[in-house]
Formats: sequence, structure tokens, C-alpha cells
Amino acid sequence: MIRCVIVEDEEMAIDRLRREIDKRPGWEVVATCQEYNEAERTLFSVEPDVCFMDISIIAGSGMALAKKLSQFLSTKWIFSTAYDEYAVDAFDIDALGYLLKPYKNSKLLSLFKKVESELADSNHSEPAHSSLLAVKSIGEVCLVDCQDVMWIKGASNYVELHTENKVHLYRSTFSDIEQRLPANKFVRVHRSSMVNLDYVTKIGSELGRYSLVIMKNGDDVRMSNAHKSELFRLLNIE
Repeated sequence: MIRCVIVEDEEMAIDRLRREIDKRPGWEVVATCQEYNEAERTLFSVEPDVCFMDISIIAGSGMALAKKLSQFLSTKWIFSTAYDEYAVDAFDIDALGYLLKPYKNSKLLSLFKKVESELADSNHSEPAHSSLLAVKSIGEVCLVDCQDVMWIKGASNYVELHTENKVHLYRSTFSDIEQRLPANKFVRVHRSSMVNLDYVTKIGSELGRYSLVIMKNGDDVRMSNAHKSELFRLLNIE
């Protein structure tokens, strides 16, 4: 099922998109938003496969929000706008497509097919993973073996690579490095954290709820409820 979120400041635009998405087999609308802060919270929580984002939303810029969240989410972005194609092409973000208002249903249909093709390709392709990450700092380049990385935390345009005795800052978005790492070793436990399964020693709780992943070096990594089931499945915890 392709999970999508609609972020639009007009109810009529939301209703139209929802109707067309509901007609499409294998698609579902999991949330709709009209305002910047609400959209930010929802997208972080839901982590949809695709987001239909209006460029102008209440209390902020949809384009700026998507650019911010792209550091942490692997969501495909489709923007809706009244600008012409030349203006749209100038926006500095890797969008899957644009809906230029007023748009025809045929344009929406072509975007549905494009999303389905992109997601199918990413699900069936096996990217080549390099075991070494080149961490650059002033005057040197340090090669960090992925096998030595216990857990990773997203931090703006960098990620923190936590090894046993050191934290390396590596220039990459969280979603990009997630694609580079072996999926059978690293699993996301929070919107901006992932752990290496080889170094997980314990699952801790707070207020009676499992919410911490304890690593071999003693680090506590916060776990969200949305990612708990996948971690438990990989660790064979019932």
C-alpha cells in the first residue's frame, strides 16, 4: 500500500486529491494538513511514501518544509503550485513531480504511475554498499568501517556516526545514508536515529513502555512506537 499525506491550504483542493487517490488501487491517504506546524508534526510521525505538498500553506512555505524534512525522510515529494514550469524548475529540491494549477486528471494519473514505478524500482533494486565511509575533517580523511558504527543520529546536513569510543560527523542527509547502509544490519528506530543490530544488547522502558534501545557501549537510543514493531521483528522479539 502506498501511503500518502496531502498538505494543502484549501479544503477543495484536499477533497479533489483525496477523491482521485481513493480511486487508485493500492493507495491510501493517511493524513491531510493545511498548516505548517501541523504538517511538520504529521509528516515526522507518519513518514509517508509520498506527500502532495502545496508550495504556499498556512503559516509557512511548503517548499521550505519539504526541504527541511528531506534530511530525515525518504518521502517522495509532489508539489502543487500556480507558478509556471520555468519558475518551478528553479526550486532547489529533488521533487518527483509538480501539479501546475489548474491541472487535469490526466496529469495526476501520470504522477501516480511515476510514483508506483519509482517505489517498485527502489523495492527491487539492491544497491551496492561500500563498507567504508570517508569522514572529512581539517587536514585529514578518516575511513570509518560501517561494521564499527553502532548507531547513527541525523543532525541537519550531517549525521553522527557513533562508534565504540568516538562520534564522527559525516556530511550526508539521514535518508541518503540510510539508503547506503545494509538493510539487514541497520534499522531505523526513530525518525532521525538508526541502530546496528549487531550492537543492540537490551530494550529499555520508560513509564512502562518500551522506548529505549541500549547499545553495547552503554548509549541509550530513543525508540518511537512507530518503529518498534520492525525492530522487534528483526530481533525475533514477540
